[in-house]
Amino acid sequence: MSKSRVVIVGSGLSALILANELGKDFDILIVEKARGVGGRLCTRRFGSERLDHGAISLSALGEEFLTRLSEWEARGVVRKWCRLEGRDYFSCESGISALAKYLAQNIEIKVQERLVRIESSQGAARLVSESGNNFDSDIVVMTAPVPQTLEIFSNSALSVDPEIVQELGKVRYDKCLAALALFDVKVDLGNPYGWAKRPSAAFENVFDNTIKQGRSGSSSLSFHFSKEFSDKYFDVEKSKQEDIIREEIAGFVDHIEFEMQSHRWRYSTISHTPFDEPLLVNDLEFPLIVSGEAFSKEGLQAEAAFNSGLQAAEVVRGLT
Repeated sequence: MSKSRVVIVGSGLSALILANELGKDFDILIVEKARGVGGRLCTRRFGSERLDHGAISLSALGEEFLTRLSEWEARGVVRKWCRLEGRDYFSCESGISALAKYLAQNIEIKVQERLVRIESSQGAARLVSESGNNFDSDIVVMTAPVPQTLEIFSNSALSVDPEIVQELGKVRYDKCLAALALFDVKVDLGNPYGWAKRPSAAFENVFDNTIKQGRSGSSSLSFHFSKEFSDKYFDVEKSKQEDIIREEIAGFVDHIEFEMQSHRWRYSTISHTPFDEPLLVNDLEFPLIVSGEAFSKEGLQAEAAFNSGLQAAEVVRGLT
């Protein structure tokens, strides 16, 4: 008997956990609009360094995610970075994207495929990409940021209940400006683990990737700007925005010389969600599930994504 085809839209932690949970019993395909997998499990190569500019670390409030982190640590995928306020924080030796790459092993993934609409095709789903490729599926799971999912819905001739669309529209995200900076010297962040939390009104987090990855040498810093700063400057013209960011960093490091790159996260963190579990849209010709970190109120951001992936897997299993 052939396996049911499940197409997962998006490749963040929630999607990767879901794919791993279902991989033995279902035919899985992940479709991702970016060049690589992982979403905010994102590491950028800058010069000879690898700097994280999305998720800072992984930490657990619940036992299930803590157990999984311990398993990944035993396999050498993650390592303990520091312990703060009674909780362990984990990172990856070569950057946090290493976890995404580990979880993506043996999963069929199509990258650089931006979906534009979903069609019904003989009782199943057909997902159509901007490049004109079609991906047929028995079950669809949307794990991309909710505004991107709603955009696909609006381009599709699907009879999604307007009340569901209205509830999805209530999910809110905070934006975040981020920057990566390379130095020829060591920058002191005031502690041995190289992580400054809310060191000023402009910065939410500053961390040293060199220390986080267990290496010695000059600093490679990642900056996450505060909500207030990000809201104020997020839509400023790119070159002017970079000048503002550079000036803010220069003041923070006492004008030590540095090289810099910047990035804009439009959907950085969930600020509001009416959901605490994945949403099953069951009034279509095929099952469609909306999942991701906005669909779990349990745990920290990465943990919420993890829990949502597990919950979505249970929903899919319940359909067969």
